[in-house]
Amino acid sequence: LEKETQENSAAKTAGNKQTTTNTQQPLPTSEYIGKMNRLRETFEHFRQQIPNVPGSNVSKEEQLQTLGSLRQQLIMKKDLLLKYKKSSLVDNVIQTQSSTSIKQ
Repeated sequence: LEKETQENSAAKTAGNKQTTTNTQQPLPTSEYIGKMNRLRETFEHFRQQIPNVPGSNVSKEEQLQTLGSLRQQLIMKKDLLLKYKKSSLVDNVIQTQSSTSIKQ
C-alpha cells in the first residue's frame, strides 16, 4: 500500500510526461484505511458466525464416518426400492394373468 502510494506520488512529481493507462484515480490513503477497516469488520463478523454453522464442530474423521454410513443406507434403500418395484411388477403380471385366465 505504501509502495503504491510512493509510486503514485513519484509519477505525479515527474510531471505529466507519461500518460497513464489507468482511468481510475488512486484512492487517497484515508479511503484505503476506511476500506481496510470495513474489510476487517467483515472478516470479524464471519469469524463470529463460524461456530453457528451446522457441523463446524465435527472433526473430519467423524464427517467421513457419517458419510460412509449414509452411503450404506442409501445403497440399502435403493436395493429395497428395486426389490419392491420388481415384486410389484411380478404381482401385477400374476394378477393380470390370473384375471385373464378367469375370464376365459
